Amino acid sequence: MKEVYFETENAIFRFYYDDVVERLPYYESALDTTEATTLRDLLSYSDHSIKVPKEQCRFAYLALDLIEKGKGGSILQGVQKVLPSKGVEASSSRAWGEPVFS
Repeated sequence: MKEVYFETENAIFRFYYDDVVERLPYYESALDTTEATTLRDLLSYSDHSIKVPKEQCRFAYLALDLIEKGKGGSILQGVQKVLPSKGVEASSSRAWGEPVFS
């Protein structure tokens, strides 16, 4: 199954392609951004797993949404262990526009 990777300074987040595609309409409407369209195009033209480009920094909000739903997993930088999203708590108390993951 295809996977989508999102890398931050401290972790690499891994999500299943279908989970990301399912949440794209929410991502697009909630953030009022064309990043979702760009990401949809990138996903549709790829036959294998992809890494979200760093320019798509607002993807962090979609990643947060997926983590809160128990989807995907994370790999901490410097630690080669995959942590499932279940049991990982993400703080959503930040204001829009502030970095979610640092």
